[in-house]
Formats: sequence, structure tokens, C-alpha cells
Amino acid sequence: VTPESGSYTQPVQATVNADDDLYTTWYREKVFGSSWQPYAGPITVSYTSEWQFYARGIGSGINSPIVNRSYSFDKDDISSFDSDNDSVPDFVERAQGLNPNGGADSDSDGFTDLDELLNGSSPTNDASTPANPSYPFSGEGFMILAQAFDNATGEATEGEPDSGNIDDQIDGVPIDLYGVTSNLLASAPVRELSAPSSLAGQLAATIHIGTPVATREWVILNSPQYFDLEGPDPRIRGGREIYKVIQRPIQNPPTITPVLSGIDINDDANAWIAAATAAYNNYEQVNTITSLRPVDSALAVLAETTIYNALRNLEGSEQDALNVPQDIDQDSGRSRFTLFGNRDGDAERTALSPSMYQALRADGLSLENLLTSLNTAISSSPAIGTLSNSLYDFHVDHSEPTAAEVDVIPLLPMPIDALRVLLSDDSLPDEYNGAVTAVTLQEAKTAMTAALNLLDSAYRPTATWTVEVAAPLDPSQDYSYTNLASGDPVAFFEADGDRLSLEKGLGLAQGMRFSVTGYTDVSGPAGHDAMELLSLNVVSIPAATDTDLDGDLLDDEWEKFFFGDTGSVSAYDAHPAHGYSYLQLFLIGHDPRDECEEAPEVPKITPAPGDLDIEQLQSGEYAISFSFPGAYFDAFDFNVEQSLDLLTFNQVPVAGALSTGANQYRINVGIPASSLPKNLFRLVMTLATD
Repeated sequence: VTPESGSYTQPVQATVNADDDLYTTWYREKVFGSSWQPYAGPITVSYTSEWQFYARGIGSGINSPIVNRSYSFDKDDISSFDSDNDSVPDFVERAQGLNPNGGADSDSDGFTDLDELLNGSSPTNDASTPANPSYPFSGEGFMILAQAFDNATGEATEGEPDSGNIDDQIDGVPIDLYGVTSNLLASAPVRELSAPSSLAGQLAATIHIGTPVATREWVILNSPQYFDLEGPDPRIRGGREIYKVIQRPIQNPPTITPVLSGIDINDDANAWIAAATAAYNNYEQVNTITSLRPVDSALAVLAETTIYNALRNLEGSEQDALNVPQDIDQDSGRSRFTLFGNRDGDAERTALSPSMYQALRADGLSLENLLTSLNTAISSSPAIGTLSNSLYDFHVDHSEPTAAEVDVIPLLPMPIDALRVLLSDDSLPDEYNGAVTAVTLQEAKTAMTAALNLLDSAYRPTATWTVEVAAPLDPSQDYSYTNLASGDPVAFFEADGDRLSLEKGLGLAQGMRFSVTGYTDVSGPAGHDAMELLSLNVVSIPAATDTDLDGDLLDDEWEKFFFGDTGSVSAYDAHPAHGYSYLQLFLIGHDPRDECEEAPEVPKITPAPGDLDIEQLQSGEYAISFSFPGAYFDAFDFNVEQSLDLLTFNQVPVAGALSTGANQYRINVGIPASSLPKNLFRLVMTLATD
């Protein structure tokens, strides 16, 4: 039984190693009244406790001696142990009869375990549901309260009741939220807020986002092209479209601080539930309204232009491969690119695609740095704000439905398009003649040009390293990682600066190699190469099947026939006579025993996936792409597993791998359900079951 008894700083996976063909194994926690249970897999232990194990011979019926294990943990750590990331600590789940690795909704009744524990229903009984569910925020997704304003005091209206019946209330002005590649994330109408209590009575759209969005990415809010403003009756349609680019919000659940004894798991579980209930009763996920104002459109156009300029900084061949539009439209002489692919007036423009975005990120462009610089440039230039408001007012005064007929200017461009023309042509469209003073216009142009020149400072150094799993450098590690280019150990970090550990369940083994890409301008321990990880591609992980019980990709009967037992050779070991891998010899039916045997006539190929990558498709879905020798593809099954913490991997329900070219394949994994800051995938390769 591993691991040995002792004190631990992380949850323990108590694992029994026994031959399932010869023995059945049993376990129990060593407490009064605990019964023996059949062992079916590793047991998550995350609270100080004692456990007992024994094996029974299937043929003999003889029981082995009982093996005892005692695991202890600091009481200040146990609240942080959450193996399935459902915001309920392992020890609370164990005390409540739940599986610490069982996910967020143990009884599949549509209410999370956290919601049920906070509201007094049973998370193990699907017939027991919260009478007043609170849908507690557990760190996944985010929420935005948004409202659109003109440059004075008007704000987008809420819906009005039909025929005076409040139950028939129609929707108010919609506020949409899009991703940086123009994928719709969410939409909500402006309503009078009842929550949070600090904003009750104010008007805003409550936008909930559950789709995964990386913390490094932008999201884009926009109003309709025309919308009603709150004011004296009759309301006027004086609102004009506004686009606002913001960084993806980071919102944390409430801090729960129970007082625990570390001695009695049931008492401590009840203490945690009481502390969690108190914390959520006083918790507001969002307590400010994000405003959309005319000046935000100026920032959005600057963001669009700098992104396009960054694309044009890529190598010409890469631009061609990405279909980056060139900067001249034969009709208008202006860019064909848009950051707002959902916009009605941008149908003929090319939107930022997922592959373009990935190329910019690999080139070192930091959207966080860029947006910070642009925001600073906007806020430090009163002229940009004045220009934005003047264009907005001019459009209201000279276009339908707000302008008198005599004042209407036909085909007057929207303010966003006027700003685009200003950036590309150094002047406003002729239709906006007189909209702003010459002095203000010149000051705004100078400030906007300076903002565009901030692009170069937004880049961070990036690198791609081949890393090999090596023996640990200190007792706290299971493995260390060596940068093969420098020979130095590597320390990985997440975007928030936290150290990233890969050794919890990635299927690592000494000698395994993988490719990593990330930012290198971070500091790590002395003597280490440090990287803020952007992507990691690991070799595939063989798994067991009915004909390959040891999961080494060699059929067990084939191994026994030629070598007398399994495990004598490894799939990718090279034959000493001719260098062909044993896996290829197995696939082509070649006798591997004679070391003097002539080499097979078929070309020497390694039947292993290569060039693994995670790509985001235009639909917003994700796919695993990889190369593999087509001649041997049908001999294997390929599946994808997903993890949020590297501790527990779950199979992703996907269709089979599809060929995308010669020796190239792709598996569509859809949109992962979690929007935690990281999602990790692994490709599992097994011998075909057919």
C-alpha cells in the first residue's frame, strides 16, 4: 500500500498494488463501526486518519495480514484540499458521504454540492433539492454588470411592462459580450437591479459568462447601433453604438475561514459549512457597473488598429498562411480588418481568427500590456474624450431618428467608422465637417498616434523549449524538468505568478520529453530557467486494453509468444539488429527474436503521435491536432482526457480522430465546460479494440 504512513502537505492517493487475477483487496477507515469495502481504486485521503487493508486469495480464500497506514495533515491546510475543484474541500465531502473526486454535482440533480450544503438539502439524494437555491459562485466563469451611456446623463433604458402588467415586462436595451475572436459569449437586457444590494434600483445588464475565456484575453462589450435613453417621456432613440474592450475579469469566490480542530472530521465539516454559509451571505461577486461611453469606442478602434499592425509585423509567409488582409481596400483605401466581426457594418471585413490570435501570442504580444498602455493613453488625453463626445453628439444631431429632417446628413458614418477613417487617413470623413474644432482634432490625432506607437512595448520575450523529465532535485519533488538546450532545470509558472506543478497526474516518467512555449521574462529559483507557461504538448500516454493489460502498446499474447512474458521489451525500444521499434515489428507481423534477421522491407517509422497542438476553431470550439503515420493509424484508438488540476483526468466525449491531410489528424473536443484559468488535455493511445 503506497504511500507509507507519514505527515503530508497534499492529499494522499492511497493505492493498493496487487495482482487482480489472484487476489481481491479490501479496505476500511480505522474508526468505530467502519465496515470493510472492496478496493476498486486509489482512495483520496485529505484528513488525519488511519486506514486498514488486506488481500484475500481468490483460489485459496486465505486472508493476508492487515496492512495499516496512518496519514496526517496540518489542520490549517485541509480546507485547501479540493481534488475535484468544486469549491467543497475533500474532508467536507468525505464527512458528507461524497466522493472527493466526484465532481460538482454528486447526485446529478442540477444543483451543485456547494449549493445544497449551503441551503440544507442533501447532495447525495437527487430527490432532495434546495428550496431557495443561491447558485453560489465557485470561481468558474465571471459576471459583468454593464450599462451604456451617452456623453451627458442619459443611460440605456430597461424594458417597460406591457399593458401595465409587470409579469409581461419586455426586454430592455441588450448589451452583448464577445470574445477577442468575435465569438458571442453572452447577452443580457438592461433591467433594474435587485442584486447586489449595494446597487439595487440602478439600471444595468447582468451578463453571466460560463464559456471558458483565458485570463490573458480581451472581451468586448457592445450596445446596439441605436437605443433608447432613459429620460422624460417620450423616450428618445438618442443612443449610438459603443464598443468597449476590457481585460477578462478575474473574480474570486468569498474567503471561507472556519476554525477547525483537525481531530473530528464531522465537527470540522459542520464548522466549514457554517463558515461558508456566513461568507456567502455577505458576498457580492460584482459591486460596480461597467459603463459604456463614447470614449470607449476610441479605445476600441485603437485596440483594433494595434492588433492589425501586430498581424502585419508577422513574417509575410505567416501572414499569407493566416489570410491576414492587406491594408488596401480598392474602394475605400482602408483596412479590411475588424476586431468586431459581429458588427453589422463589418460584414465585408476579416475578423481576428483563433489562428491569428495564437500566432500573435506565440510572437510574444501581451494583450494585458497592450490594453494597459492604451487605457493610459486615453485617460491622459482630454482631447480624445472631447473628440469622441463631439462625434457622438454630431451623429445624434444629424441622423435619424433624432435629427430634424432639415439637419439630416445622408449616409452619415457611425462614430466608430469616423474614428477608423481618422486613424487611416489622418482626417475625419467629409460628412463630419465642423463636428470638432481644429485644435481639439489635432491634439486628439497626436495622442492617438502616440498610442499606436505603444505596440512595440507590449511584446514579451517567448521561447519554445524541449524539456525532459528527470530525477527530483529535492525531496519535495516527484520529478524535475531539464531544458535540453541549456541543461538547466526548469521552473514553470502560471499567469498569476503561482508555481505550476506538473507531477500530480500527467503520466510523467523519467526520460519523457515534451515541448513547452511561454514567456521567459519571469524569475525562478536560482539556477533554473523560468517560464510563464502558454502551452505544453506532451507525448501521448499508452493505456491498457483487454489485449494489452500492461498498457505498453504491445499485444500481451504476442509478447508471451515471442518473449515468454510481458514486459521483456518496450514498444519503442529499438531492435538491436536493425533498429526497428518493437511496436512497428508487432504491427507488420515481423518475427522479433532473431538478432541477425534482415531488416523488414517496409520503411522504418515510429508509430507515435507528434506535433501535438491545441487549436481553437473558428466556431470557438477546441481541437487536438497531431501527426501520426497513416499506415498504422487504424491499429490504434485515440481518445482525449481533460483535467483542471492534473490530479484527476476525465474522458472527454468526442468523436474519433479525423484526417486533415497526409499523416495529419484532428479530434474536436468542443467547448470545455469549465472556465477555470487552465484546462489540460492528454491524448490517450491504445491498441484498437476491433
